[in-house]
Amino acid sequence: MNKKRFPESYDNYSWSPIGIGIIKEIGNTIEVISNHFPKYFSEFKKWEYYFCVPRDCLTKELINWCGQIYDFDYKHTIQPYIVNREKRSLAGSYHLWTEAKERAKSKREIILEPIILLPLLINIDSRKAVNLLLEDILGKPQESLPHSWVENVKMPFIDDINLEILHDTNEIKTHQVKIDELNKQKRNFEYYKKLLYTDGSELEDVFKKCLIELGALVKPAKYAEEEYCLAYKENEYPVEAKGNSRSISLTDLRQLMDYLLTYDDKTGIQNKGILLGNAWKNIPIDQRNQKGKPIFPSNVIDRAESTNIALVSSVDFFVVFCKFLENKSIGKRILDCIVNSVGVVNFEKIIK
Repeated sequence: MNKKRFPESYDNYSWSPIGIGIIKEIGNTIEVISNHFPKYFSEFKKWEYYFCVPRDCLTKELINWCGQIYDFDYKHTIQPYIVNREKRSLAGSYHLWTEAKERAKSKREIILEPIILLPLLINIDSRKAVNLLLEDILGKPQESLPHSWVENVKMPFIDDINLEILHDTNEIKTHQVKIDELNKQKRNFEYYKKLLYTDGSELEDVFKKCLIELGALVKPAKYAEEEYCLAYKENEYPVEAKGNSRSISLTDLRQLMDYLLTYDDKTGIQNKGILLGNAWKNIPIDQRNQKGKPIFPSNVIDRAESTNIALVSSVDFFVVFCKFLENKSIGKRILDCIVNSVGVVNFEKIIK
């Protein structure tokens, strides 16, 4: 988590789905309309503000959840618990609901749970105020909480216990640093699992990173829309990565074939292409390449062999790449296997 993204504190209303207004005034005239919190209200002797709900109280989050204002009317009201002499709400229950307009496609109506607005008790300790509120809500007496000055009262053993707590807290911080580093290492390794479930640019990016790790260079493609070429042993091999919820198809192969034809036309060199296929990407890998679920169907294999294309199964490549992570010396063998293959690349000799 990037802690810099979060402020150090929030005000009391950052959680609210509506904008709540506070008008600053001072007074001591209090009229209880509905005594929902008798213990809490009994300590309310003086007020320094009253509540209001401004006309533009709706937040973006609320509208996104409930519906746009051109489809729904937003209705709201405050049920006062306590008012001042001018009948301004010092405490109350705010209710909000929506009503669908004629033009709305959806006729659903939403009634939000009420939001309770209570005054701040300025004449008593905040912890006691919370206790009073809990007693009103739960109907049970709460354990008395110590005042802030009680913390400074000396007692035997307390200092020693505090030192031990400090020592153990520092130990926890040290271990947490190690745990964070291990989690980072874990995430770095598990990044390569994207080979098994992604498609599009994500699949292209992780395959690119793997090729670089193996010891190859990666260059931008020159003559078509492919993302990059594998540069290895003075040759360049255009790379295409395809992720499918089904088998790799001739359509997936066509873009790479077009690139090879363009390359031949521009340079006079018949180049080899590499297609990474993450077929059946939404199912477990042990269920892939089974009967009825081939990674590369026979027509794709035949076309790849006739057009000088190496077909790399993402599952097979993931397995051999994990072997590479354990033994970095086999990187060039993996690359040699890919660039020297036509049709489906077989990594069995390397894995064994």
